[in-house]
Amino acid sequence: MSASLVDFPEIDLSTIAPSAEGLVESPVRIVPGLHAEPPVRLRLRLPAMAKACYFAPFQRHAIAPDLDLWPEGYNQCHPLPVPELKNLKRGGMFLLVELAGGGYLAVLPLVSDLLMAWLRGDAEGLLLEGDHFGLAGLEETLPLLAWARDADPYRACRRVWEQAAEHPRIAGSLGLRAGKTLPEPFHYLGWCTFEQYKLDISEPLLVSAFADLKKSGVPIRWVLIDDGHLDSSLPGALHDTQEGNNGMPDDRLVSFGTDASRFPNGWTAVQEARRAAGIDWLGLWINFSGYWGGLHGPEKFPPDIAATLVEFDKGRWLPDGSAEAADRFYRAWLDSIADAGFDFIKADGEAKNVVFYSGRVANAVSATRRSHAAFEAGMGRRFLGGINCMAHNNICAFNTRSTQLTRCSEDYKKGDLWRAKHHLSNSYFNSLWLGQTVWCDHDMFHSSDALAGPLMARSKALSGGPIYLSDAPDEIDAAQVAPLCYADGRLLMPAHPAVPAPDSLFVDTYEDRALFKTIAPLTPSAVALIAYNLTAPEQPVSGTLSGRDWEAGQSYRLVSEGKAEDEAAAPASGRTILFRWADRTLRVLRPGEGFPLALDHFGDELFWLVAVPGEATRAVVLGRADKYMGPLALAPGTVAEAGNTLRFTLAETGPVYLWIDGGMPSLPGVNAAACGNGLWRLDLPVGPGREIEVGLAF
Repeated sequence: MSASLVDFPEIDLSTIAPSAEGLVESPVRIVPGLHAEPPVRLRLRLPAMAKACYFAPFQRHAIAPDLDLWPEGYNQCHPLPVPELKNLKRGGMFLLVELAGGGYLAVLPLVSDLLMAWLRGDAEGLLLEGDHFGLAGLEETLPLLAWARDADPYRACRRVWEQAAEHPRIAGSLGLRAGKTLPEPFHYLGWCTFEQYKLDISEPLLVSAFADLKKSGVPIRWVLIDDGHLDSSLPGALHDTQEGNNGMPDDRLVSFGTDASRFPNGWTAVQEARRAAGIDWLGLWINFSGYWGGLHGPEKFPPDIAATLVEFDKGRWLPDGSAEAADRFYRAWLDSIADAGFDFIKADGEAKNVVFYSGRVANAVSATRRSHAAFEAGMGRRFLGGINCMAHNNICAFNTRSTQLTRCSEDYKKGDLWRAKHHLSNSYFNSLWLGQTVWCDHDMFHSSDALAGPLMARSKALSGGPIYLSDAPDEIDAAQVAPLCYADGRLLMPAHPAVPAPDSLFVDTYEDRALFKTIAPLTPSAVALIAYNLTAPEQPVSGTLSGRDWEAGQSYRLVSEGKAEDEAAAPASGRTILFRWADRTLRVLRPGEGFPLALDHFGDELFWLVAVPGEATRAVVLGRADKYMGPLALAPGTVAEAGNTLRFTLAETGPVYLWIDGGMPSLPGVNAAACGNGLWRLDLPVGPGREIEVGLAF
């Protein structure tokens, strides 16, 4: 134990009330100098637990489980269901507990302007630790932990973040998703360069690719130009940016310009090609600290910026950690990108920034917070929006005042089964905590991926986040893309990030023989659910779907919208329609009835759960038959059954599924196909949105 370690009294939450929340502040004293052990450490006492899920980087099932890079976490927070809170890896950013006495407890270590806290487990139990990773002393009373207990797990997750956001030392840097608007581009289908071309991009390649995207006929509305364009100290280097790669820090940003060997005309020709291809929005990838190794030196930066740069390591420069230096650096850089015609930014490597400042400034947490403040200000001033990436430490999560999106998992890789399972599991679990502050980005994918392309498409559809491809333009599988969007590229998009269903919150997706169920509310009457087998090594899984999954989805919707707890009652009729996408079949579930499902191999199944509104209801419009999130095709509030007529409005016409209790539909000039068990398909042609009036015969 370091001589500088100060032990504080324990935090005892063992007797908290069934519906309560709170925030823990404590005096913090840190003596000057570096510390071998965290200078802040408190024992946490929680109520008796039944189950828990612990959110920290590089845990047991990670692709590189032995990595410990804290306080950096890459984009690899690996939520892990655990039977007890002992011997847990350091860097815990969130904890969700199902309590033995009933209900749920959400625990959130806090990041203020002066200190970063996290969780860890030792042989006795749970610890809260903290540090500012700097050289200066500190003596302040600071917020360290927020907690919320509730009968609803989703409400506990939301309330704990609301506690944090209200604290004056946090409020200025943190913006909750409930107060943000998803930027317009991300409501449409996009495309990104990285997984297809990695860093090997150039002006000729992009000009050609944009023209080929137009020829493909796929409605790509935005493009993200990823890594490979920066003016860096190792031009042409094709880095492996994955787990623990040691070559990346050697490459540093030289200037705010482009790599002249690849983009000799800057962005002029690329922007012209973008406009010619009808691409509405163009985004640019940057690295938050300049590049993987920071900045190369002051020589090619404007004089006012060069004056604030400091060489912290041999050959590695950064802004000096002050607010003025950060503001000058990010203002000039982001303004240069906006002036070049870009509409949004993806910032990568964010979790590394605090590491670069650690042990080199008075307070590394404060320096990194200033970096984020300047970056967020620039994003809000000049861009439609931004995506945070490699941002899985909690200092990044607590500094998203303007940005609306964060990558919620490691990279997708075409044809990589192990990574596909991790990507899916981590994306959904991390949405429980990251989804309180941002929409969750499930990364790009290849529609042509023979191994996981269809699964990835369905997961992106459910995610509530952006959907973007990375196939070479002539390899895009239009049949895989069509169920995601309308003809103009607009997505059928859930309003809230998809999350695990309540009975999957503590499922070990790799080892348990249980379905991993994920849900997203679509409308006040419809919920989408995808069930997975992600086991490794592979083994059969099974479980049951029921009306309770509809209730859970609606409860999550109401929690996310800040509405009353008791509004998520079961359908008034007691009936829930379960529509199975795989074979386009339907059954009506009554209270207590379930639908058993088994998945023997890696795979997924998509379902819609739609409420039958009342006992007298004879017909229900389910949604577009050709779209994964088909219920979202219905214009809100337009469905009305009156006598023998059913009216509804579609945002874009196309084939529609109906359920009719003992009758049949009719629509002049449109084929009505009976699909069994009351399910009908109206083969409306794809066209502009309009009101539809269907006759009902009983």
